[in-house]
Amino acid sequence: MFCVLLAYLWLHSSAMQEIFTAEYHEPLNAAKTSSNASLEMLLALYPIHSLVDAGCGDNPWIPPQIVYTGVDIVEGMVPHCLDITKDPLPAADLILCRNILEYFSYRDIFSALQNFQNSGSQYLIVNTQTELEKNQETQTGMRRELNFQISPFFFPEPLAVVPEAEGALAIWRLTDIDPKRREQETFPPITFLTKAIGAHKSHSHQAVANSVIRGLKQVATDYNVDPLCVDAVKAHVVITGDEFAGLQAYEWKKQGRIQRLFIGPNFAPSIQNFFITWPLIDGFLGNSAWYENNLVRFFPTLKNRLCPWFAGIDPEEWKPSGGQKQKKALYYYKSGEVQGDIPALLRKWGYEVLLIRYGSYTPQQFKQALEESAVAIFVSQSETQGLALAEAWSMNVPVFAWNPKTPHEWDGLLWTDTSSCPYLNSMVGQEWQTLEQLEQLLQSFDPSEYQPRRWVLLHMSDKVSVEKLFSYVRGS
Repeated sequence: MFCVLLAYLWLHSSAMQEIFTAEYHEPLNAAKTSSNASLEMLLALYPIHSLVDAGCGDNPWIPPQIVYTGVDIVEGMVPHCLDITKDPLPAADLILCRNILEYFSYRDIFSALQNFQNSGSQYLIVNTQTELEKNQETQTGMRRELNFQISPFFFPEPLAVVPEAEGALAIWRLTDIDPKRREQETFPPITFLTKAIGAHKSHSHQAVANSVIRGLKQVATDYNVDPLCVDAVKAHVVITGDEFAGLQAYEWKKQGRIQRLFIGPNFAPSIQNFFITWPLIDGFLGNSAWYENNLVRFFPTLKNRLCPWFAGIDPEEWKPSGGQKQKKALYYYKSGEVQGDIPALLRKWGYEVLLIRYGSYTPQQFKQALEESAVAIFVSQSETQGLALAEAWSMNVPVFAWNPKTPHEWDGLLWTDTSSCPYLNSMVGQEWQTLEQLEQLLQSFDPSEYQPRRWVLLHMSDKVSVEKLFSYVRGS
């Protein structure tokens, strides 16, 4: 058997490689071990003389007469690198993609399928769940089962199906599938407005708007941002925080110019002009559970139109250098009154304190402080999402966040059951209410118990954010 081993590293050894290297070494959602008997049965049915194994691991049993090219994502397993979503793949009689695509988002599945077709290969074998009635979107790196014969893929009847421990393996001719068409249906045309057409100034939250724009570049196939005229507006419109753009787009919806309209999350919810409750708005993007719960309490008609959504961050911009962490703690202060002296407590436990005050630092200063810090202490009265928290996590810095959960007034409304860290979880940090609790966390702190950057790559990148947005736009 002639054997070639290559590594496919998506996006040139960046986020995708990090996701799957971590999954390889410490699985969060591994598939069951599969038998090779089903593959041998399929290979015996067709004249296969060359095979590309996209998800290396089946080399040992391949018959010696087959020219085998194995590709894998985990650095160190194989010597060279390819990106299976865009780099040219060698032509082969068969591409075997086993236990791989179920870890991909729809965006990455369609990119891989198109690249498989472009290779000129003849057949494709993938896992499929023929009894599954509905597919679910996921973030790349998080596994779920897929049925390739239903939406959004609509593969034809396979040439052959062989049962496995989990579902089945099926084989198709690559010329019989149509990933480009299905991709366009899955990611429909979209216009993103940060301001009203004709306006000179945007009232959108800049960081949120920038995240959407970056994500659209990675995910969308047909989109525009702030077109100059109404005729250029596409069928679906998303607005993140500019009230004037929202009012303008609502008129388009009334006139039948657009099909679907989504707004939020950065609107001040004044009772006097709370237009997001108007009936023709298809969805309001709410960026945390506590924020959404309060909106429903204030405005019950929103209940069935709330779309849980978050802005993302750029994990390449907020990426640690990999250098040795120092005994430093970042103290990030935004709002609220904590009983006690936090800097003194940090110094007591041997930390040099790097102080960052909300509104008085540059992104470069924040990033440098995170680069040097082993842990971050965040103090804020409440956050509807907390992008600064996500930036810290992306820099692989665990966060101990003060979370008083106290009611407070905003825009004439009393907000209850609040949170200063709505996306905090055991992978990224811990919350505390008193200085005594913070001291206990510092005393027992072990950075190896946290994986904040891994969590961001899986759940809060720009790409993941816009993939979630598209799931609402297409109504799935």
